[in-house]
Amino acid sequence: MDINEIFHITKLDEFINSIIEPVMLYDEKGVLLYSNEIAENTARVEQLVKIRKKLSFNEQVIYFETAELKEEKGDAFKYIYSKEVETILNTINDGIYISDSKGFTLLVNDKYAEMTGIAKNEVEGRHISELIFSGYFDSSVTLEVLSKKSKVSLLQKTKDQEKVWLVNGNPFQNENGNIKMIINSVYDMTDLNNLRENLKRQEKINNHQQQEIDLLKSKIKDVPYFIGNSPQIKEIKRKISKISDIDSTVLIVGETGSGKNVIARAIHELRSHQSGPFIEVNCGAIPEHLMESELFGYIEGAFTGAAKGGKAGLIESADKGTLFLDEIGELPLSLQVKLLTFLQDKKVRRVGDVKYRTVNTRVMAATNRKLEELVAERKFREDLYYRLSVVPVVMPPLRKLKEDIELFTEYFLQKYNIQYNKGISINPSIFYYLNNYNWPGNVRELQHLIEQLVVLSEEDVINVGDLPEHIKYNVNQPKVRKQGLQEILDDMEKEIIKSRWKEIPDMGLLAKSFNIHRTTLMRKINKLNITLK
Repeated sequence: MDINEIFHITKLDEFINSIIEPVMLYDEKGVLLYSNEIAENTARVEQLVKIRKKLSFNEQVIYFETAELKEEKGDAFKYIYSKEVETILNTINDGIYISDSKGFTLLVNDKYAEMTGIAKNEVEGRHISELIFSGYFDSSVTLEVLSKKSKVSLLQKTKDQEKVWLVNGNPFQNENGNIKMIINSVYDMTDLNNLRENLKRQEKINNHQQQEIDLLKSKIKDVPYFIGNSPQIKEIKRKISKISDIDSTVLIVGETGSGKNVIARAIHELRSHQSGPFIEVNCGAIPEHLMESELFGYIEGAFTGAAKGGKAGLIESADKGTLFLDEIGELPLSLQVKLLTFLQDKKVRRVGDVKYRTVNTRVMAATNRKLEELVAERKFREDLYYRLSVVPVVMPPLRKLKEDIELFTEYFLQKYNIQYNKGISINPSIFYYLNNYNWPGNVRELQHLIEQLVVLSEEDVINVGDLPEHIKYNVNQPKVRKQGLQEILDDMEKEIIKSRWKEIPDMGLLAKSFNIHRTTLMRKINKLNITLK
């Protein structure tokens, strides 16, 4: 292999030709072996050759010598690189590390020394294995190249450096396939590696967050006693899932019959570490003179008629569980201070007693009244109001949950079918009236209605005629009473078809759900001028 091939394979000819000054390569006898394009086209070449012959050998050249070259050319022949070539290697922005076929370090450029902090005189002339043993590297591309006799890339750390280097090892082989030298190029991969590690950490965080989200979603889906798919109900479910395992007091606000107690029980049931009972107290149903002894208990002899041995109050009975105080706005002012004391220090004092008892009871309260107005009227303590409303939950009335009326209806229908051992279904036309009724009694009114219909029904299907008169004629459709019978029936059919289409957006299945032929349904839709979206 001649010198031109060697330079072409190693691409040193590209570097040499990029230099704007003449560059020549000589053997030890001073014979010109290679020169760059500028040198070949300049009149200075002959002059430089003469100068070269006059200069001492070691001052002007750097040479690489390998055992293979000695065997092939003899001791008298060596490949010699001029000072210009060394300059070329030192102008490269990547670190260069060159070893011979035995693994001895021949040369490192300035950039490598700058990048790694390893001085040239520390490694040049030393074997790679010795350098690894001395802690200069944690691994060696050179040894991998010698072992595999092919290109190798790996990540490497060097002595006293936290940085990570990407090292590409390229073997330089003769025509027989024997390695003459290994040229390693070194790139700083620290930033990229740090980015990769950050991405891994972020991925772990994202996975953890996703697990928490999935857990939260599963808890939201399985909130006990609490059904509904409207956006308002979903938001309440999310809040319930978040606050179930904290000890903060909860104030549930909503109209009578809207299901405030259902929310309280759902929070209690989701609490993972609770083992006590759920005790519900309606503050408006207990006489004022009995309220204190019922809530806080009493000791023997505290008053006439007190039970022997005394009695624990409802707060104590709910230890490690939940005490739900419904209609908290009805709590007498005289007891509000005592309740506030308990909420602050978790201690209760029975009527007639002088000592306090520590109780771990979570308190939730509910009201259908505006406590802010009661506070302004001095009928409710402001400090107790703020202490109770750490986490407020607002339950919307049923008239604002139109999307959930059918779901609630089906739920109660199934419940009372089981309770009364019946198999009653509902005619879908009923939902037109249920969806347009105002529901002043909220969910409780709907629940009682369905129970009543199941109990009183003599047929297997509940029809419009089974509905109470006040529901059939108090719907929000003032124009209906001014229409003729056929117009009323047409409007009803329109609403029923459009409502059912939202659930079954397929014409064939929709017709089947009405027990009519698809063609008949299409005629009705055209006749009534119904637009299905």
